[in-house]
Amino acid sequence: MIDEKLYTVIWTFRGSTIRLISARRARDAEERAYRDIHG
Repeated sequence: MIDEKLYTVIWTFRGSTIRLISARRARDAEERAYRDIHG
């Protein structure tokens, strides 16, 4: 979370490096699903 906002991040390993593919603000349904699981 950044400033109490949830983000969806897509990443991959490239050898020993983590490569960021995409980051965006989580949609309402994604945020609800996350909070249902993690509180």
